[in-house]
Amino acid sequence: MVARQSFYIEAPVETVFEYFKDPNLTRDLVLFDLGDVHVTKDGVGTYSSWSFKVAGLRFEGFEVLTEVVPGKHITERSSMAQMRWDYDFAPEGSGTRVTMTVRPQSLWRIPPFDRLFDLVFPRMSSAVMPRYIKAIEEAAKTKPKAVPTKPRKTAAAR
Repeated sequence: MVARQSFYIEAPVETVFEYFKDPNLTRDLVLFDLGDVHVTKDGVGTYSSWSFKVAGLRFEGFEVLTEVVPGKHITERSSMAQMRWDYDFAPEGSGTRVTMTVRPQSLWRIPPFDRLFDLVFPRMSSAVMPRYIKAIEEAAKTKPKAVPTKPRKTAAAR
């Protein structure tokens, strides 16, 4: 089973991509406690640990980026039920279209867990994604834009 959702963010691909590549940028947006974060230069190998409590039970896990194609694609592996998350980024109008594909593995493939996943994924996404979209769009508005510079004339060029 594969779950897929697509959403639009009014921000350039570069800005959106960075939010998905660096867990530190989403620390205040996630619905769990983000622990250790290690960010690599090219993104591959970036990882973060997380934890949360439900009904007094503590759950812990980690995420690791296993594939990063700058500005286009990120694959993230999760220890929670062995899920694989693929994020595809494409320019659309003045913003970015992000397509998120989740490929559950392990116990999530066993009925009735697969049906439970079908119920949980859309609800979880609809709870979290508006927060991401708002934060990324705000960051894009406040991010200074590069101003083209004119070549400076040197004494030798005069």
